Amino acid sequence: MAKPRRLFSGLSVLGISLLLLTGCVVPGGYDVNTLHLLPESGLIYPGSTDVHTNNYGGSPGNYVSKGAVAVTGKSATTIHTQLEVLAYFSQTLAAGGWTQTRADDTATTPEGFRAKDISWVKTSLHLSYLLRTWTVGETTQYFTLLSANE
Repeated sequence: MAKPRRLFSGLSVLGISLLLLTGCVVPGGYDVNTLHLLPESGLIYPGSTDVHTNNYGGSPGNYVSKGAVAVTGKSATTIHTQLEVLAYFSQTLAAGGWTQTRADDTATTPEGFRAKDISWVKTSLHLSYLLRTWTVGETTQYFTLLSANE
């Protein structure tokens, strides 16, 4: 009588297990709760109003997709100018060891307002930070995004 064939060898079971386990991790290794432990996650311009926290928990990768990193940030409004907001964030982040990597004054919001974007990285922690500012009437609105580098 023929010996039954094993459908999976030990090696393929190990490979499938690793694939499933690695597919459960959000890329970058940070989840929203971990990002909230960083002081930059709560950074807002002094005196800002209408402050909201925005979170995206990310999505784990799998064999079809690499997933998406977790993101947290703030959105707010101030009566101060864009230049004052940009200077505050630039000085605060530089003092915390962040390096500015990009400045773009050609961005636009979904509502069509012209915006300024500045990006920073903190390579020692594999993190990225984005600030977008725009003017609506007499106010400056902005949002921040803190995430892991992909």
